[in-house]
Amino acid sequence: MCVALERDAVCYRLRLPLRTSDGRSFGMSIGPGQPTNSFDVVGVALAPPVAGVYAICRADGSYLYFGHAENIRQRLTAHLIEATSCIHREGAAMFAYELCDAQALRVARQHQLLATYPTPCNPAISLC
Repeated sequence: MCVALERDAVCYRLRLPLRTSDGRSFGMSIGPGQPTNSFDVVGVALAPPVAGVYAICRADGSYLYFGHAENIRQRLTAHLIEATSCIHREGAAMFAYELCDAQALRVARQHQLLATYPTPCNPAISLC
């Protein structure tokens, strides 16, 4: 399958959804008004088991947390299980993600998102 890619800052975003053999979409973007999945057992189970950057948001779309992982589904599952975390206290309801293989690019994209959209649940990090 061919997928058209578009360069955005430091990670590639899929212009067309990448689909699994059973038709599930793997392509998303992080940004206001972009599609999201529900942050629950079903939504997280549909997340791709690949490397990328992810955002966890409230129902109103405001960002709570930005992260990156080698396996997005596995990391979101860990967040879902951490029932007393800031993410749950702040009302996590949805998530979005971008696929990004290289760790350095994932870290750079996470920092870019944090600089643009401060969140209550990310620990303070130096963006320098």
